[in-house]
Amino acid sequence: ALKKKLEGMDPLQYERSRTELATEWGIRLGELDKIHAQCHKAQLDDLQGEELRIDDPEPWPDPVDGADLLDEIERQVQRFVVLPKEAIVPLLLWVCLTYAAGSAEVLPMLVFSSPVKRSGKTTALEIVRRLVRGPLPVSSISPAALFRTIQKCAPTIIIDEADSMFRENEELRTLLNASYTRTSAFVVRCVG
Repeated sequence: ALKKKLEGMDPLQYERSRTELATEWGIRLGELDKIHAQCHKAQLDDLQGEELRIDDPEPWPDPVDGADLLDEIERQVQRFVVLPKEAIVPLLLWVCLTYAAGSAEVLPMLVFSSPVKRSGKTTALEIVRRLVRGPLPVSSISPAALFRTIQKCAPTIIIDEADSMFRENEELRTLLNASYTRTSAFVVRCVG
């Protein structure tokens, strides 16, 4: 019964009533605090999602002809999306660059834009997600989660409808814009 009561209290309610609760239940304040901390930890554990896992496939065991590979990727992309030739080449090169990102000083963003709705931007993103190294598709992410994820996993971030996400979060937009080059891709935070 005590745990149920504690689980229903927000931190401010608990702080205001902890002395009365300890007296009511006949326990020391330190013990009540321990029980409250256990209840709070259980609540946080319930909110915790799954562990973040980024696909990192095994390299192909045999040598691959790069030109043949790019031609095949181009054919597959064009099966699902209609793009002008001048858009296909940057897409292919950008996909390849995601595998060499650790060696690149500059990593430009790949952006699909169109003045027309339902033009295939989301489909193009889905195809790119299946081709890049370490894809992480996000529809919403906090700046803190983004910088920690980049630090831990170095994923290729795939954002659909980025304009609406950035409109509501200036800090996130600034963080992603700064990640264009290695010299400006630093985030300073107090952690803990």
